[in-house]
Amino acid sequence: MFNPYISVLILAHDRRNYLFDAVNSVLSQDLPRDKYEVIVVKYELDDDKEKEIDKKLEELGVRVINTKE
Repeated sequence: MFNPYISVLILAHDRRNYLFDAVNSVLSQDLPRDKYEVIVVKYELDDDKEKEIDKKLEELGVRVINTKE
């Protein structure tokens, strides 16, 4: 079971242009990947671009939380 001791939260409401820069910045740190998790919280939009973004984030091992508020 994956038990990270650090959770990095990236809040991405209306910040699609900066999202992957923020995620890549976190993932490029020297800390071993099994020591932290990355969680992106973003406003849920029901379009193909958002679904593509979610898929890419999940492929990077990033947990995605979509909100509607």
